This record gives sequence, structure tokens and C-alpha cells, in this order.
Amino acid sequence: MPHADSQLITKPAIGLLIAPQSINWQHNDKVQLVFFMALNETVHGQMRAIYHDLDQLIETPRLLKQVAQASDGTAALAILAQLNQKN
Repeated sequence: MPHADSQLITKPAIGLLIAPQSINWQHNDKVQLVFFMALNETVHGQMRAIYHDLDQLIETPRLLKQVAQASDGTAALAILAQLNQKN
């Protein structure tokens, strides 16, 4: 989960790379989902909720698989929105 130096971020964002064919990650692990974190002090009060949602995703293999197989970004966001509906 690469993330930027919070001092350099003007607008917080979370990006998602979906690699249908998988990519090699550290120590020869294969991954299909990579979240890019660009968070700063403007979301400080939401950090716990953001990491909670990411933890929930990691602990829900069904959702991970659905996001990895999403047809496009809109479909992936709709699947991720399920996390917020449960919380």
C-alpha cells in the first residue's frame, strides 16, 4: 500500500490499481489489487474508519475477488461501497 508524504498532499485521495493478470510484489508475492494512499491532516479524523474499511476488505475474500474481477472502475467502486453499507 504505497502512500505519499502527507506534507506534499494538497487533496487527499485513495487510488486503486486492478491488475487482472497479477503483478509481482515484494518477495515474489502476486497481487491483483494495490491501493495508493495520499492522505493528509484534512482526513485525520477519518483515518480509523479508512483503515477499518481496508481491514474489512482484506478479511473478506469474496469482496477481494469481486473487486479484482470488476469490469471497470465504476463496478469496483460499487463493490467497495458494500463495506460502508455494512458499517
